[in-house]
Amino acid sequence: IQFSGLISNPTAASLHGPAQPGANGLPFIDLAPAGIVSPLKGSAVITEAQIQYLLAGWAYVNITTERWPYGEIRGQLDVGPRD
Repeated sequence: IQFSGLISNPTAASLHGPAQPGANGLPFIDLAPAGIVSPLKGSAVITEAQIQYLLAGWAYVNITTERWPYGEIRGQLDVGPRD
């Protein structure tokens, strides 16, 4: 996950769900347990329910910052064909 141009220093990055676009969900994976540096890289073991959130498009990445503690940038995830 690459990000840039944030207004203030990032404080957390997490995967949230279940949540349709425009709705809020709870964080279920910490995407930056070792610190927030773009690009974020890593892996995690997820549950069957979390797999279903991803397949349904009901998950999003949320990056919080010092100025925006509830999220400065958000990206809804979608499953589509690979090119």
